[in-house]
Amino acid sequence: AWLRGRRSAARGFIIEESRLASPSVEVSAAGDATALAIQWTIDFGGLAAELGEVFDMAGFTARGTSRGRVDIVAGSPTTVKGSANAKGGAAEIREAPPERPSVEFVI
Repeated sequence: AWLRGRRSAARGFIIEESRLASPSVEVSAAGDATALAIQWTIDFGGLAAELGEVFDMAGFTARGTSRGRVDIVAGSPTTVKGSANAKGGAAEIREAPPERPSVEFVI
């Protein structure tokens, strides 16, 4: 993960480029307080495997991918207005611990 930014007298702190990456997740962002763009790519199966290296994920499986971008544009500093546009894919996540039947979530 890394972030490169700078301060601007007119715009405050500006994120020129930022990135969080693993073999199954990549998220990047750039912008400032008035306009921010966030992009992502997620492989849910790979993410479940990565989390399984740290947490007990026995009985948990995930499949699918999500790719998308969100552009957030704020109004004036005194206004709490904005807009967001997003596109994404679908994923199927299953949890099947031995003591309970399978539970499915579609995102």
